[in-house]
Amino acid sequence: MREHHVWRLIRQARRDTRDHLAGTRDRHSCLPTVSGWTALSFLGKSLQDRPLADVVAFQHLLIRIHRRAYRWDLWLAFGIALGGADEDRFDDCICWLVLRGRRAFARVLIDPDTLAGMDLGPMEVSGSGGLATLTHEVLVPGGGEALSRWQDEWLHDVVGSIPPAGPPLGDPPPQDLAAARRRFPKLAARHLPPEQADPIGPLIRHDFPVGRAR
Repeated sequence: MREHHVWRLIRQARRDTRDHLAGTRDRHSCLPTVSGWTALSFLGKSLQDRPLADVVAFQHLLIRIHRRAYRWDLWLAFGIALGGADEDRFDDCICWLVLRGRRAFARVLIDPDTLAGMDLGPMEVSGSGGLATLTHEVLVPGGGEALSRWQDEWLHDVVGSIPPAGPPLGDPPPQDLAAARRRFPKLAARHLPPEQADPIGPLIRHDFPVGRAR
């Protein structure tokens, strides 16, 4: 499996999700939907039909894709859009971005301010976070806390874990609202309070030592 196969599977899952949600809205127009959960369901079914080597390769490629977006500037951009983001929320945000497809992913990596034109909500972000453990669920269905020690070690050592163990490269960007407005004017215009309003909490929340690049 190569990276373009990963994006192809995601594109098909998105198509299946659109078709499914279109039918669901026709029958249950009053019910809320979270497309991330549905896309993950279709993506998981696609992986279940593939050989073990393909599933493991999918995870390894997904880790590489996730790492490309694991940047301080993107963390700040998502923090602006969501009113703050801690480490777990940022990992979910990257999963959400990957599920938007290859073009959207590349566009945001080039210019994070383009997030201002995308619908980004807490439920969608949370619903997309399962991408980080999707292959674990495919390989050990319903494992969860019932995983044996060797299964858990195998999943993490052989299959791999998506969220990095350390901070992004470099130092965190300034988090004051004036700097955020200069850096991401479109996101700031849509999501930040007016300049005369009371300041909000930190846009990036983490436990990493500040001022230490890895």
